[in-house]
Amino acid sequence: MKLYPQFFTSCAAIDEFDWQRCFPSSQPFTQYNFISTLENTGCVSKQTGWQPCHLVLSDDSQQVVAIVILYIKSHSYGEYLFDWSWADAFYQHGIEYYPKIVSAIPFTPVTGARFGIVEEFAEYQDDILSQATQAINSLAKQIDAQTAQCLFLTQQHAEALADNDWLKRCDVQYHWFNRNYGDFSEFLAQLTARKRKSISKERQAVVDQGIQIRSFVGEQLTKDHWREFYRFYQATYMKRSGHQGYLTPAFFDALAQPTSGISKNSAIVFAYRDEKAVAAALFFYDNEQLYGRYWGAEQAFNNLHFELCYYQGIELCLKLGLSRFNAGAQGQHKLKRGFEPVYIYGSYQVYQPVFHRAISDFIAREHEQLERYTEQAKTELPFKKSQ
Repeated sequence: MKLYPQFFTSCAAIDEFDWQRCFPSSQPFTQYNFISTLENTGCVSKQTGWQPCHLVLSDDSQQVVAIVILYIKSHSYGEYLFDWSWADAFYQHGIEYYPKIVSAIPFTPVTGARFGIVEEFAEYQDDILSQATQAINSLAKQIDAQTAQCLFLTQQHAEALADNDWLKRCDVQYHWFNRNYGDFSEFLAQLTARKRKSISKERQAVVDQGIQIRSFVGEQLTKDHWREFYRFYQATYMKRSGHQGYLTPAFFDALAQPTSGISKNSAIVFAYRDEKAVAAALFFYDNEQLYGRYWGAEQAFNNLHFELCYYQGIELCLKLGLSRFNAGAQGQHKLKRGFEPVYIYGSYQVYQPVFHRAISDFIAREHEQLERYTEQAKTELPFKKSQ
């Protein structure tokens, strides 16, 4: 099947109906509304180092068959699969590492579709991926990109890209799994006595500080909730990174609009002290999973981060009947709180042969270490031995 590639500098140039046919999953981050809101509110642009360059593949009748979410990047921020050492190696050899081509959801370390294929063409996946990578290779040559990367893609697509000479890389996240628990106490009952006591003590410490927790889900969220959350988000990024965060105030204002379609799959958990909001955590969810994305606090409270970002996330999973809770990137401390190590994937095309070999060797050594770490991490989980 012969396909015809076109690159678009905005998803506004792509029909929303075609986009949703390619990305029919309920996951919010690949939805047309989410990607377009990032663009329309100035979060992603050439100026921010995330220049949209989405790839659309059409057949002879001009029917859209597949879409690849794609950006031309001038840095490596907001990706969560780190390649800073690779960039340093290129520079040490007098080669510019940027621009690079990246297929990812900006600022979102969540596994999902990056190559969206219309369901009726799914049987041609291998051919479609091959033609998509050829188009990406041509773009790389045109803009003199040294690498093309696909981040947090599915394992299936990572393996398919490996058949097209892309390098498959793994890393670890920590996810909580709902094994049909009726409530939080049923989850705790599956842990060793020492771990149950530790978690209960952490949660009680929050109560003892005079803090009340309130959750707002979907249509319960108001414009004031979103604006309040942005205040915490901005303050925390400023304290940690010296900037106001990747997401603009306009992005949160847009989420607050019912027409965005995003708020209905969102939840914000606030912590109050003396009826004043002092911290908050933002979550998104779909039909199966909860995704913890951002948190912020105006002052430090003992164990409040664990309560808002982890334990309240578990409570939300149970309330909404979701099977998995992805609390975000990194965080080995999640292990003893019942979050289990899972692999996530990235795929890489490196166009300089010498660096392709060197990075391939690097990934192989990295994977050996990762396998050993993952097996060790499993021994640190708090579940009773029968689990």
